[in-house]
Amino acid sequence: IPNVEYYGPEILNPETVDVFVGNIGVFNAYRDQLENVKYIQLLSAGYDSLELKGLENKVVCNARGAYSGPIAEYTVAYLLSIYRQHDAFKQSQKDHRWNRDIPVTTLYGKQVAYLGAGDIAFETQSRLKPFGVSSIAVNSNGREVPGFDAFFALNDLQQALSDADIVICSLPLNPHT
Repeated sequence: IPNVEYYGPEILNPETVDVFVGNIGVFNAYRDQLENVKYIQLLSAGYDSLELKGLENKVVCNARGAYSGPIAEYTVAYLLSIYRQHDAFKQSQKDHRWNRDIPVTTLYGKQVAYLGAGDIAFETQSRLKPFGVSSIAVNSNGREVPGFDAFFALNDLQQALSDADIVICSLPLNPHT
């Protein structure tokens, strides 16, 4: 960003900092010095490694959704690599031989169960839909989630997984999951 200067903790007076923007590791390193901070904006989607005790009177924001698209694309790429035997074909290519016996399959008609039906699951299912993949959302209470074909509560996990070909876990890291 033009005309913006970076001020690291070494030149700031921590007592005058109102807003912290950064990662959890940096915040944790300077936490004791940032007693007067009012707003904490994390650059991560999760905040499971942030000790919330002592932050009750502060506004803590995470970057929920910021990485959902790239994670979804990685997931689709990885599934395609598995189902289309990318590693086996790559090895054959490296060995300078054409192996016609490598079994490949398609994603078409597969059923994916998503453990956790937040942003990552939503973005992943929307990218897999064009491949003819159906989706099951497993969330805390079985509520309907737009874009998914079926819905189950976490308590009904066995039933949700009974017909799944693929299971994708994108649960938040918390005591309930």
